[in-house]
Amino acid sequence: LYPHIVDNEALTSPSIDFSFIIFQKCSERAIASLDFGAIIFTFQSIAKFLNGSFRQTLKKRFVDSLPQKINTWKNPLNEDKRNHSNFLNDLKICGVFINKLCVDFEKNISAVSVFDEKQSEQIKSALNDLKKVSDQYDATTKDAIGLLLECFIPFFQKHLKFFLHDMDYDIDSRMFKHYEINDPFVISFTETLTAILSPYKELLLESTSDDLINAIVSMITSHMEKSILQKNFSYLGGLQFDKDLNFLKGYFKTSKTMRDKFARLTQISTLLTLEKAPEILDYWGENSGDIVWCLTPNEVRNFMKRRKDFNPQVVDRLKLN
Repeated sequence: LYPHIVDNEALTSPSIDFSFIIFQKCSERAIASLDFGAIIFTFQSIAKFLNGSFRQTLKKRFVDSLPQKINTWKNPLNEDKRNHSNFLNDLKICGVFINKLCVDFEKNISAVSVFDEKQSEQIKSALNDLKKVSDQYDATTKDAIGLLLECFIPFFQKHLKFFLHDMDYDIDSRMFKHYEINDPFVISFTETLTAILSPYKELLLESTSDDLINAIVSMITSHMEKSILQKNFSYLGGLQFDKDLNFLKGYFKTSKTMRDKFARLTQISTLLTLEKAPEILDYWGENSGDIVWCLTPNEVRNFMKRRKDFNPQVVDRLKLN
């Protein structure tokens, strides 16, 4: 399926393009024959091949291309990165190409009207089976990105551990000013992110890069949310967390997809920056305005109780249900 050396200028393997050209030509010839059996056989064979050995080979190539030694990742741009980026792009583009094949098949089939209703339904069913193969490639791409993310985790881990164990948000005005001058967390964290992700900007398709960034953001936001429940916050600590969060959101650029991923943390930040606990009622229920709360009433209470200066009993009495 692949040459031994990947073309350094290409983001996908040339064999992927060639393969789908062959699939397209085979289907066009089958449809042109007006032979119902040939059409069904061709569609089913393409679906079976793409969902079988073809997809498994792509996945294996990707897994085999991941470096086994962590030190390899310190090199900003190397052959390993080129190879596994290329194979990841292949998985992603296959899903796109399959959808395009289905659109072309439907268009070509609709141009002929020699099949009866039963035959047309069977052809439609065969096409639907092929469309489902695209979903399988999306799932395989997601799994592959998860494996790539596991390779990054050792580099992120020290920052995430620092956020959990050492980043202090129970601070006074002196420490708040100190953080302004000597940021203890978010700047060094984003510098590490940049060092890891920068090489991939020129190696991944835009859609594949978006998938990778989304996976990283999901990991980070999940970790931060869990960590918050193990921390105490002062009012100024809440403001510091809000600054850190806004820095991260700015780093990842807040597209709609990113805003959705940061939505829960953004609302948690709102809770942690309230001056008094009852102020939440100005943003809740009938007063919520454009805010669509992602947090349940119990979650709101749990996060508000991380503020050391909020009386837990007052928080519990808030009418949020």
